[in-house]
Amino acid sequence: MNDNERFELFVTTIRHHRTIWLLEAKPGLFAMLEDNNENAYIPIWHTEAEAQNAVQGDWQTYKASPMAFDELHEWLKELETDAIDIAVFPDGNGKILPLKPSQLKQFIESVKS
Repeated sequence: MNDNERFELFVTTIRHHRTIWLLEAKPGLFAMLEDNNENAYIPIWHTEAEAQNAVQGDWQTYKASPMAFDELHEWLKELETDAIDIAVFPDGNGKILPLKPSQLKQFIESVKS
């Protein structure tokens, strides 16, 4: 599956369910990634199963945790302030689709109503 197909699957699924999935170690402590340029990312998935597949290695003690659009919308403001981007739908090889919090926020606002 190429990047466009992965992103389209992600968008279609979250539009329908109005939920994203993260990995959480304990309440409020989410999995993070960093690239070679020290940019920080919060990885998110479109389904519980995809998030659960990432529970391994450094994240083996984490649990897949849902976040509804309303909560996500507010949280994205904090991520923007903290200069933390979104890693959409990381695959098993660590490949991500990077997204700015403002871009995801715009998408959520467009489908929220």
